[in-house]
Amino acid sequence: GHLAPVGDAWNADDFAVDPSRVTVDGDVYAAPFKMDLKPGFWYRKSFFDEHGLSEPESWDEFMTLLDDIAAIDGVDAPIASGNGTGWPLSDITEGF
Repeated sequence: GHLAPVGDAWNADDFAVDPSRVTVDGDVYAAPFKMDLKPGFWYRKSFFDEHGLSEPESWDEFMTLLDDIAAIDGVDAPIASGNGTGWPLSDITEGF
């Protein structure tokens, strides 16, 4: 055939979809169409290491981290959106 089970390629518990809709005889044959990792942020680990920063584990820690980064000499903004296309603000707020 043209179909193969994908159960070993992804973990249904990681997604808010109901895998029973795409399960036949105990095998999953489809995965979520859109598997974005939003909201998410990229950061430069060497910068964090250099300034003693660590990844936040809550929204409050994230807000504190932004204040800490803003206080570093030479930092113009604690968070930035690169020159990519699309709607950067929606990328940040989509998950809320």
